[in-house]
Amino acid sequence: MKSKFVQEFKDVSRKGSDMQALIAKGYKDLLAARYLLLTIDDSTKARKFLAGLIDLVSCKDNSPESEAVQTGPRFGRALNIAFTASGLQELGLSPSVMDTFSREFQEGMTYMHSGNDTQRERSILLGDRGRNDPANWHWGNEAKPVHGILLLYATEKMALDLWQKKILANCGGITIKYLEETSPAPFEHFGFMDGVSQPIVKGFSKSDDKRPPAELVNAGEFILGFKNEYDNYSPSPYVTDDNHASALVYLPGHSDKKNLGRNGTYLVFRQIEQHVEEFWRYMVNATKEDGPTPKDQAEKLAAKMVGRWRDGRPISICPDQDKHLSAMDHNKFKYEDDGAGKNCPFGAHIRRMNPRDQTHAGRDASMSLEISNKHRMIRRGRNYGEFMDIDKLIETFVKAKESNENSINDPEATANECKEAPRVSKPERGLHFICVVSDISRQFEFVQNVWGNTPCFAALTNEVDPLISPRKTSRDKECHEFTAPQEKLRNRYKNVPEFTTVIGGQYFFMPGKDALRYILR
Repeated sequence: MKSKFVQEFKDVSRKGSDMQALIAKGYKDLLAARYLLLTIDDSTKARKFLAGLIDLVSCKDNSPESEAVQTGPRFGRALNIAFTASGLQELGLSPSVMDTFSREFQEGMTYMHSGNDTQRERSILLGDRGRNDPANWHWGNEAKPVHGILLLYATEKMALDLWQKKILANCGGITIKYLEETSPAPFEHFGFMDGVSQPIVKGFSKSDDKRPPAELVNAGEFILGFKNEYDNYSPSPYVTDDNHASALVYLPGHSDKKNLGRNGTYLVFRQIEQHVEEFWRYMVNATKEDGPTPKDQAEKLAAKMVGRWRDGRPISICPDQDKHLSAMDHNKFKYEDDGAGKNCPFGAHIRRMNPRDQTHAGRDASMSLEISNKHRMIRRGRNYGEFMDIDKLIETFVKAKESNENSINDPEATANECKEAPRVSKPERGLHFICVVSDISRQFEFVQNVWGNTPCFAALTNEVDPLISPRKTSRDKECHEFTAPQEKLRNRYKNVPEFTTVIGGQYFFMPGKDALRYILR
């Protein structure tokens, strides 16, 4: 078994100089980041400019060429490049090549039938309705398209500014339409530790052989050209063998098709605004949980909805706020000892996004864990906007509730009042959600739709993900409830408002460096 893991590590490492580093690295030491969303105005000039950046692109394992220009995490800066389907078309990829990409990528995040349909097919699937409607987005819709993205990272803001200046020094043929800043912090805006649960990718570490095989996920779930959890290769774009594709390898089993996707991946990017005040106002006013103080009671309800305490401890094995757990163990848990959801409710965000060993219909825990591993995502997102003092915010709402000011007068307010509450113009803050997947449909869209937005999940029938899902489902069913099971009577919460709003997004293809050279030839 050990020799197998060593070989897989060698296989991944051998291709590391062709693999953009964002797949394997979150750049946690590069605290400053900026996303430059661009459009292509002149394809010839754009190809020339972007081709000039190839040697600056950060790879999983820096090649000698990369070291010569001193780019990569160990040099304190990084660059990655990705394109939308329309961007690849603008760069000159032929229709026959574009047809080899996944359908979801080709259609994009805001796809609509060309017929008389009034709803966007993919928007219904992803829950982009109501105030999430792409018509309201800041970028990524038909009116505000993007063709590509430059992801820049550095140790701090001044270094990032200098890095951006270097990157854009010979800019031509493109326009930077949207410049998305990020805010470094280990916590997301609701106040919870972020990035706790990431898949452990087989072959990324020499120590894989020391882990139980069930904890590891095949590299092909995230990198095209590797075996996935089905022991197959995820569908990869390709080109027919021609003189320009000599650096590309053949697709497995094909002697006439060169693998354009090898060592590449798909990026899902969604800009999600977080309504922090609405979140904690509801927790304070609606909580029925126990706790020594109103603040503790509010935090317990929030932990039930998220699935973790604010410091990252999973509520499934730490049902009490004062129970200690080493940070090294925050992701070492299963749901087998919490089968009824009394600690971590079935509808909690992290339990929906990764059910782990939670038994699926007719399957045992081991098989259920295997199923969950076929829908994992590597998250590479970052926060944006100014952070609030969460403790101070909670105390403010507690005092307001105690003095009968700014509280929910009727806890059973109509769902319509909760859903259609007007958006107040406030400083924007939220999450640049970015995930890495080899199959957009089976991974991101499945999790978002089937596990997140579906009311019938586990034992639930009228609930959706409390953090990210719209309260109106694809079948126009209103789902404003959240259930927290208890030893005797469950606590049922009604009229849960929407705590997030999607304000931009798109699907991107992040090629390996050989494929990048082919695209920009």
